Amino acid sequence: MPTLSPQAKEVYTRSYGQETYNKYNDHNGTTHGGHDSAHSTPPAFVHRPDHDVESIFWVLLTLLLRAQPKEVDPVDRVDLTFYKKVSQVLDSHIIGENAACDGREVVLFYTQARFKQALDPKLGCLAGMLSLMARQVMPEYAHLQPPPHPDHLHEAMRRILLEQILKMVESGEAIPLIPGCSREAFHDFEEELEDDQSKLSAFTKRKHTLQDDRSTGIKKAKTSGHSGLNTEKKSQYYE
Repeated sequence: MPTLSPQAKEVYTRSYGQETYNKYNDHNGTTHGGHDSAHSTPPAFVHRPDHDVESIFWVLLTLLLRAQPKEVDPVDRVDLTFYKKVSQVLDSHIIGENAACDGREVVLFYTQARFKQALDPKLGCLAGMLSLMARQVMPEYAHLQPPPHPDHLHEAMRRILLEQILKMVESGEAIPLIPGCSREAFHDFEEELEDDQSKLSAFTKRKHTLQDDRSTGIKKAKTSGHSGLNTEKKSQYYE
């Protein structure tokens, strides 16, 4: 169970009380509220409260990965290679298909640095929060003995979110996002815009070159005593 900083603990106990805080803390060497008993006979599958929290984690991760901040540094070129790799892992998951082998589990082992690599640079400050959440989602709570509180994972997530919210309030970090716009769509649009601007720049440059060539040709004609027009043929139209 995550411990809280003094400031976060004060806010927590003011809202929920010291008794609630102590209730969920690990005791007698437990981790995540119990001891791992993975080598025992697997219990029959039932939908548990921690499964709901797992779903919230995957939704939150997907939203943060694909969120596009309004402020973009035009100098920084964001490499989307790792982001696309993680997105592919998440997109490949099909609910109810091969439940015994969830390909998304590899994400739960990511370090803070890996989460930061996958996020937009403006959202990199949330990598630590995601890493802590992943550690809490990782265990199979049905294998823990004695069984932890049914809402143990809810409590762990609540503490992590509280800590992160207080950090952002204290630092004044506000990260406005572009509603309804994913990172991939935004960067695809940027690349198309740059391509269009490049084509426009090449067209403008060619246009100026042709104008310069035309001006140079007229100047040469005047210098050699020719106006560039056949005045004899022109006068025939007026006879």
